[in-house]
Amino acid sequence: MEKVQWVGTTWYERGLAYWARRSALTVFAAAILALFTAILVLFLQGVYRSSGQHAWFYGLLRSLSAVLPPERQARQRMAERLRARGYDVSVS
Repeated sequence: MEKVQWVGTTWYERGLAYWARRSALTVFAAAILALFTAILVLFLQGVYRSSGQHAWFYGLLRSLSAVLPPERQARQRMAERLRARGYDVSVS
């Protein structure tokens, strides 16, 4: 058996049962993470829909994801779309 750098021959010596357990544990951990993420998203959506003031929710979303556009840019784009439809709106 030829040695693999950093691993040596342990990957072969451990056998199929070890790697099957390791793979199953990885899939299980990924499923738990997906479930936790889904529960968190559903909880935050429920809070957002039931809350009258959304400022703290937007702050939480921004802290969780750098992908979301800043709130002001989103309001400006919405105002531009409404102006294009003939509405008179201003952005604060």
